[in-house]
Amino acid sequence: MRKVFAVSCVLLVSSCMSAVFGFEEVKFDSGTAFITLTRKPELQKNLSTNVSLVSQNKIRETNAITIGDLLKDSVGITEVSKTGTLGSTSNIRIRSGGDTSKQVLVMIDGLRMNNLATGAANLSLLPADNIERIEIVRGPSSSLYGSSALNGVVNIINKKPKGKELGLTLQSESYNTNVLKATYGDKNDIFSWLLSGSINRSDGWRENSDANSSHLNTNIGIDLKTSGKIKINLDYFSEESGIPGSNYTKLSVYDNMKERTATTPNARENDNNNYLQIGHEIPITENFNLNSKIFYRKTNMEYKDTDNFTFDNNTTDNAGVTLQLNAPKEIVIGADVQNQTYKKFNQLTEQEDIAKTFTINSFFIQKDFAFFPLRTTIGLRYDGHSVYGDQINPRLNSIYVLDPYTKFSLNIGRAFVGPTFEDLYSPKRTWDYFGYGGETKGNPTLVPEISCGYDVGMENILNENTTSRITLFRSDIQDKIEWVDNNVPTAGYVKYDLWKPENIGEAYNQGVEYEIDSNSSILPVIDYFSVPKDFSNQLNFTYVDSKGRNNSSEQFKTLQYTPQYRTNYSLTYENSFSLKQTISIEYTSEQKWIDDDAAEHKLSARLLFNYKITYNFDYTELFAAINNLSDVKYQSRENYPLPGIVFKAGITFRY
Repeated sequence: MRKVFAVSCVLLVSSCMSAVFGFEEVKFDSGTAFITLTRKPELQKNLSTNVSLVSQNKIRETNAITIGDLLKDSVGITEVSKTGTLGSTSNIRIRSGGDTSKQVLVMIDGLRMNNLATGAANLSLLPADNIERIEIVRGPSSSLYGSSALNGVVNIINKKPKGKELGLTLQSESYNTNVLKATYGDKNDIFSWLLSGSINRSDGWRENSDANSSHLNTNIGIDLKTSGKIKINLDYFSEESGIPGSNYTKLSVYDNMKERTATTPNARENDNNNYLQIGHEIPITENFNLNSKIFYRKTNMEYKDTDNFTFDNNTTDNAGVTLQLNAPKEIVIGADVQNQTYKKFNQLTEQEDIAKTFTINSFFIQKDFAFFPLRTTIGLRYDGHSVYGDQINPRLNSIYVLDPYTKFSLNIGRAFVGPTFEDLYSPKRTWDYFGYGGETKGNPTLVPEISCGYDVGMENILNENTTSRITLFRSDIQDKIEWVDNNVPTAGYVKYDLWKPENIGEAYNQGVEYEIDSNSSILPVIDYFSVPKDFSNQLNFTYVDSKGRNNSSEQFKTLQYTPQYRTNYSLTYENSFSLKQTISIEYTSEQKWIDDDAAEHKLSARLLFNYKITYNFDYTELFAAINNLSDVKYQSRENYPLPGIVFKAGITFRY
């Protein structure tokens, strides 16, 4: 905690110095609306410092293929993990170390994208097509969204039809990666529609790491005038990819050949993700507005590895209804009903290993209290789960406006993550290899992980071009779920491992987040470093202390994959001829931890440089980019090599 305090003091002094050296007559923006924090549109002046926005401009400038590419440099993001190139698994963690990606809820227009079987959202299966913006809320959010919103929420907002729109993108990258994107939309007095899609093909960097995917999204709006508005969103995604497995080559002996070999050269995976949302919004009276939505999402994953005699077919279904009433006096009342099903079929034995269903009934209420300069929002949600019972989660969010340029915020809340289908019901699987054997099996006695967390923050508008934010956070987690290896003495075996999930103990996460955006200087702290107005730059810094212990231990130890420090910086220059250049830097500190067998693990620190140049003319945009300019060899997951330098280029036509 002393280290957190020290880092906070340094960043706080930096913010105050910035205010002294660069202060102008500016006030909080009252225009931009943000939905995810309170489930209703909020102006920027009403937002706490634990929220972030990936804007439409950022989305266009990134030329991302998947959602992970858009999130990796946001403040408070511990990591967007990667196990390879296009098609490989990618998860997000917020404010935490360890295997905690299932503690972040990822949604598209409010619909859950987390996998029902494992709990985590695989960002590589979420294309970066047809996106208006991405809203991020860091910290406990179960008071509005239920399970999985323990460390934060990522809400991907799709584009809505606004008029005639036509777009085409052709993009190529290293490793014979080719991308085609297309968009078409139009609007009249009653109907509006927007169709978008993409086709991605890649040979991959490693052996058996190719990927081929297709995506199609349809967004339809119907204006019924006095009878309200109907919104229909239909999405289809399909991908076939190779799964190369781990590679134990040390970084020191990488030669661009050894690290590219696959341990599972014949493993293949097919993924299909489809969803349908139909929403209706109608003003019941002048002060009451009712939003209703029905949804259905189906996923199918087929994994086949002939070398290891594995052939599984996993299917999830999630169907439900959501009602939300926006009432006078800043009151929001709502209810969710969900029916979730998971089926796991072993195609080798032709047996259905899992066929289970969850039913979840939820109710939430929220009220704003405004006594200027203080604004407080109090919320409460009840979730009734058919297997692990009831959960009640409150949250308090307060904003105090000190003056037109400075505000403080406070968030306190309880959150939870329920055990998944695989946690509870994973079928017994055994192995036997030259005297070493074991088995994996689920644990139906698990209870949810529970967290109590808070954060305090300050936002300061330094001048018309520069805003800084600093946030201190802490969360304490009980009944943490982890898969544990129980070494069981068994006749005929040198070692026999019994793996099953358990509520093993507790953990805590604490740290500091700092960000500063400026359109006029490299280092806003000192005017001497000011540069012309056509420069812009962004800097963010995240410090995380994430530790846990099991029920039999008194000492906390650092959780796996915990980079204490992460920093992102970008500098952009755009001239009067529509030529834009961006240099960005990503730094991730060393990661060290000790596992339950007292073995030490380490991932080296990494410093990555990226460069991009863009030229716009008429209805056309050309771009070229180089990622990892210095060709750094690194890993974000142990024994999963990542490529060095990557080249990109593309052209976009918009009308």
